[in-house]
Amino acid sequence: MTEAINRDDAGKIAHRLTECRNVLQKGNVFSCLLKFKEVLEKISSTNMIPADEKALQKEINDFQKTLAESKQFRDIYGPVTFRDNEIAPTLELMKQLIEIKSDEMTDLLEEPKEKKESTANPAPPANDTEAQLNIIKTLIENGNPTAALELLKNKDDLAELLAEAFNTAGIEHRRAGSYDESLQEFKKALVASPRDEGIYYNMARVYIAQEEWKTAAETINEGLKINHDFAEGIKLLKYIRETGKIDS
Repeated sequence: MTEAINRDDAGKIAHRLTECRNVLQKGNVFSCLLKFKEVLEKISSTNMIPADEKALQKEINDFQKTLAESKQFRDIYGPVTFRDNEIAPTLELMKQLIEIKSDEMTDLLEEPKEKKESTANPAPPANDTEAQLNIIKTLIENGNPTAALELLKNKDDLAELLAEAFNTAGIEHRRAGSYDESLQEFKKALVASPRDEGIYYNMARVYIAQEEWKTAAETINEGLKINHDFAEGIKLLKYIRETGKIDS
């Protein structure tokens, strides 16, 4: 029996490919490759009508061209040639590129003992810091906070950079009215910096925009548990109670 075709599957794959583009535009090449690999794997295992398959293949070809021309991609891997209309070879290439970068980042994160003993508080080169940030950020974005926190141990500078990046993205989404995306970014920021009352403040503002007054009050109260003297938080809680007419 022929497997039934659900045309929504092609739409979901196309949406995932759009996410790849968005991640690449932000300069996160490693995360982009992970997502692109998932797209290629999904296409390989999905039954589609010829028209949908042809349209998706064209989008894949266009994205491969964009990826190959990306400065961030070329800075990491150099010139790479993708072949159009060939999913399987491209998938294998993605696996190889991801493995290369994963091994490189693992080496950077595991500093030799001799190096630690011979250098007092060394400042990591910019490319080392970027590599560490990318792998930890990818772990958080892929829902693996435990592994991310393990790598963040004794790396307060990296945690601060990550929290700032996620927090900034959350603020931008809130200003654009993309409240769900905003909350997702703030929650990622809390993984890197769980004791930052300012992140709870920003989350509470999103809930206010959604008129979820009770949740807003609970959220800012979490921030005030961290810093009882947080003036902006105290003012916000007062506003929530008065405007949302809640007691908690």
